[in-house]
Amino acid sequence: MFETFRNNAYLDSCSAFDRSIAEQIANRAETTDPQAVVLAGTIAKSAPFDELLNQALHPLRLNTKLEVLASILGEDAPLTGASLAARDLAEAPFWSSYRS
Repeated sequence: MFETFRNNAYLDSCSAFDRSIAEQIANRAETTDPQAVVLAGTIAKSAPFDELLNQALHPLRLNTKLEVLASILGEDAPLTGASLAARDLAEAPFWSSYRS
């Protein structure tokens, strides 16, 4: 399947998209120094996207140990993250007065 994708006319625009994403990941990684970056959504589990992204990211990566992973939460990852953050905000007043 990747060979078909590689020979496709979309390759140039996808490569530009991958390069843009790779630049943003590299810039953010150099600023925050994470051990891993987790991508979410349908495109994160696309083998052609993953290969093109890693090719674009490789020369930009100063932290060679940085891993780029697909989220195991699937397409609902942003919603799950938002709901967990909302829960933390709602519980903060309770825990701030606990044992004080």
